[in-house]
Amino acid sequence: MASGLPFAVVLLGDQELEGEVPATAQLAAVSKVAQRFGVRAGQTIAEACALVSNLIVQELVQRDVIAELERLAEVALGFGATVSYEAPDTVWVDVTGVAHLFAPADLPQEKAAKSAHRDVHLHEEQLALQLADRVRQASAFEGGHTVRVAVADGPRVAQALARWGRLKREGVLVVYPEETQFKLSELPIVALPLDAERISWLSRLGLHSIADVARLPPSAASGRLGEQAKQILELCQGYDPEPLTPYRPPELPLEHSSWEDPIDGVEPLGFVLRGLVARLSSRLEGRGEAAQLVELVIHHDRSIARLRSVEPEAVLRFELSAPLWREAELLRVVRSRLDSLKLAAPSVGLTLRAPVLTHAAPAQLDLARSLAVGGKARTSGSGPESLPVLLAELVADLGKERVGILEVVDSHRPESRSRLTAVPGLKK
Repeated sequence: MASGLPFAVVLLGDQELEGEVPATAQLAAVSKVAQRFGVRAGQTIAEACALVSNLIVQELVQRDVIAELERLAEVALGFGATVSYEAPDTVWVDVTGVAHLFAPADLPQEKAAKSAHRDVHLHEEQLALQLADRVRQASAFEGGHTVRVAVADGPRVAQALARWGRLKREGVLVVYPEETQFKLSELPIVALPLDAERISWLSRLGLHSIADVARLPPSAASGRLGEQAKQILELCQGYDPEPLTPYRPPELPLEHSSWEDPIDGVEPLGFVLRGLVARLSSRLEGRGEAAQLVELVIHHDRSIARLRSVEPEAVLRFELSAPLWREAELLRVVRSRLDSLKLAAPSVGLTLRAPVLTHAAPAQLDLARSLAVGGKARTSGSGPESLPVLLAELVADLGKERVGILEVVDSHRPESRSRLTAVPGLKK
């Protein structure tokens, strides 16, 4: 959608999908262009169109938004043990005590030791940058998500600063605890967790910023803020003790993509597969898990499949001799078999799933086989850690019954002195 056009988003429930969207439906989000004309989230479509006649209203199904938030919450698990989310646009992750793990790799040892005690800010900024990059890469949409990351004391404080604070060009903001109240005071009152009606009423009273609300005496605030008065006043002072409700990801991850027009041939499927593998890899990395078995399901056009008397789905199974989770490795294994496949019918969708998972055990860096590139060490990719990927590719290409280990047999006949035995970890 063109960035210069005013548009807004309406979230719909399953029961609202049938028929036209009523003019009384409320906007969940609006673009910056629409905001310049006075359109705000919480207004009805009729109110917004009265301000902007050419407003474009995009309909989104709420369950799709929640599914995407849950996917991103899994990605955030790689940065903290506790994650949570709130529709339509927020994912929280508790990064307490883990910032030092994200110190710049090229930082001198002496400086790193000092910064571990005196400059946690630098580590938290690196964490925020890496989290933002990971979320963009894990996006299911072309171009990735627009990401705004704020690191602060408390979930509501971080949410308000991420939505309305002045972020760096990279889209991140790290706030010291002693700066929290000052940073919050600069924000408009729409940053507070209040309903649109109460925010509108406060604006009519002349309260336009969080600093204005913070100056209210407790006796007056209770009448203006209702039951939330104590919580809101504490939030304005930078105190946010609200705990996160942990999100528990589904036991088995899967990624799915579908399209309306049937596709002949496997070459277009390769582009779809790359996105599915990238998102599945991000989720596995966030969980700290790896796939022992991967399945790729090709959904055929049902009418054509029925006409040709073939199954509506084709399932490709990849039993891995060693657990894999990295994007490049998974893509090599699955792509090698997909490229040689001949479709029985045109496809309308792809599903990538990992029904068997295990703990991911990253290989320790071997300095004897590392290459210095730009001041950073990386493995050469020619060591033992590359063998499971090669073995998985061979199994995918040739079949597991044709891949094995030669074993010496006690026999006087030369042609019988060796035999092919199964690779450990691959079942016949």
